[in-house]
Amino acid sequence: YSQAILLLPRTHPNAAVLYANRAAAYYKECKYERVVEDATKCLSLNSTYTKALIRRLEAYEKLEKYAEAI
Repeated sequence: YSQAILLLPRTHPNAAVLYANRAAAYYKECKYERVVEDATKCLSLNSTYTKALIRRLEAYEKLEKYAEAI
């Protein structure tokens, strides 16, 4: 995902999907800060991307940042 993100313009329709998928991969590796970063980048490109919202919420919960999760 990282290489594709570097090569694909941020304006490309699939850019948000790449960030969301990389966030999912980071979640499986327990890299919750990176999940938050990528989910937030995804949401800046597509604010209605539900999977990114959920991934970010779950990462905030793992980080015990409950106020941010809301």
